[in-house]
Amino acid sequence: MVILFGLMARYAALSNIYAADIYATITTGLFVPLQPVNLAVTVGDSSVDLSWSSPFSNGGSAIFDYGIEYKLTTDGVWTTVADGVSADTFGTVTGLSNDNSYDFRVYAINIIGEGPKSSTAQATPGSPAQVLVMSLSDVTIPSIAALVRITNEGAAPYEYQYTWCVTDSDSNVCGGGNDITHATAAKLIQSGENWDTSLSATIPTIGNYWFHVSVAFGSDVSYASQSFTTVNETSSSGGGSSSSGGGGGAKACVGADLNRDKKVNLTDFSILLMFYNTPAPFKNLCVDINKDDKVNVADFSIMLTQWGKKPVPFKLQV
Repeated sequence: MVILFGLMARYAALSNIYAADIYATITTGLFVPLQPVNLAVTVGDSSVDLSWSSPFSNGGSAIFDYGIEYKLTTDGVWTTVADGVSADTFGTVTGLSNDNSYDFRVYAINIIGEGPKSSTAQATPGSPAQVLVMSLSDVTIPSIAALVRITNEGAAPYEYQYTWCVTDSDSNVCGGGNDITHATAAKLIQSGENWDTSLSATIPTIGNYWFHVSVAFGSDVSYASQSFTTVNETSSSGGGSSSSGGGGGAKACVGADLNRDKKVNLTDFSILLMFYNTPAPFKNLCVDINKDDKVNVADFSIMLTQWGKKPVPFKLQV
């Protein structure tokens, strides 16, 4: 017994823990492992990925397995994951319900038995999302517009909460207390679907800004942002949108170059698609390529003739 207490005291001194927290076996002098540390979670679609670090001590015997437990945050009953035997310091819990909060913990196992549980980590699974700011379709003050795409990368339909704002720098994201404009909405997107939308914001003065978008899924968030420079609307140029991140004054509409980057490509097609069959006047005046107060098949036909080329002003054939 004296030897046992001596071993416990020495073990406690080496691992900087209390002797009362150590489990021992008299027959071997070995102990169960200490608790794993640095438990981290990453949410997925109806699942959560876990990773952790090995205990500070294995109790004198190699760790051959880790146990994973989880429960609803509002529940008191823990469930053990049946994941086989492995000394890997990572694992995945599947079969969870999206938008429900769960608690997770792990423990190490050696030849003596199960060690104490790790600290608890919390996560809410959700269907992963990708978000892109495809272009700034209109940067004419006071009301600007951005074309944004949100993609459901999960295996099931999911209603995403998305937020957009305008700030004065890349590091000042939405909700930081210095938003020039800020808005939030929701959209149900089917699995694997791309959803394109035009998001507007009110900017009172000319300047350099950042357009930010965030999309929440479970307890995780996807981000996208793009810089732009606002311009004044001028009657002589027929509008005042400029390409993202551009500078200087307003640029005139030239043919099917709807974002004025001197190219006719997929970005211009996306802008035209957003205004298809919408009534005049148009927020981006360049979309009415043939100036007939309509955005229709005729405009798409003109764009097709200039596709991949340097844009040229449209001239009505008589």
